[in-house]
Amino acid sequence: MAGVIHPPLRFALEFAGLVILGAWAYSLAGPGWLRVVLALAVPIAVGALWGIFRVPNDPGQAVVAIPGPARLALETAVFAAAAAAAARLWGAGPSAVFAAFVVVDYLLSWSRVSRLAGW
Repeated sequence: MAGVIHPPLRFALEFAGLVILGAWAYSLAGPGWLRVVLALAVPIAVGALWGIFRVPNDPGQAVVAIPGPARLALETAVFAAAAAAAARLWGAGPSAVFAAFVVVDYLLSWSRVSRLAGW
């Protein structure tokens, strides 16, 4: 069952995290074009980092190969930043829901988490 649920959940979490970070960036700037630029630039930059720095043998080509623990730290940092941004934007409830889904995703993919962590 985990194999059926995990990929769509993971994609949804990654997408939601980028949207949350974009909304947070939009909220930082005053009125005008800068807020639109930030709303686009932040998720694009984070998504680029997410896609460029990969471990070998993970799905997709590694543009820059990094060790598993570094990849796990990058993912965790992105999800934590998105949860913090959600808390800032909408309060603790939506942030906790997002974080709970991230934890569920990591539990569903525990073999990958263990491999990345080097356990």
